[in-house]
Amino acid sequence: MGKLMLTTSSDGCIIIAEVGKDHAKVKGEQWVSEDFLKVNGENFVDMSGKLDYEGRIYVMKTDISPVFNKPSGITD
Repeated sequence: MGKLMLTTSSDGCIIIAEVGKDHAKVKGEQWVSEDFLKVNGENFVDMSGKLDYEGRIYVMKTDISPVFNKPSGITD
C-alpha cells in the first residue's frame, strides 16, 4: 500500500482508500495527500480494519449513516 485515492466504492460511497503504488487511476479517481486527509478528516470515518479491505479506508460520514449528521451525543 502507499498512495491515497479519492474515489467511490462499488456501492457509491465517497471514500479515501490507500491503494498500491502500482494502482492505475481510472476516470473519476483523484490522488490525494496525507494533508488532504488531515484537512478533510472531520468529514470521513476511519473504517480501516472494519471492512474487507487491506489498506486504510475512510468513508464519507454522509454516506455511512444519518447518525453521523446529528450533533454529538444524540442517538436514536
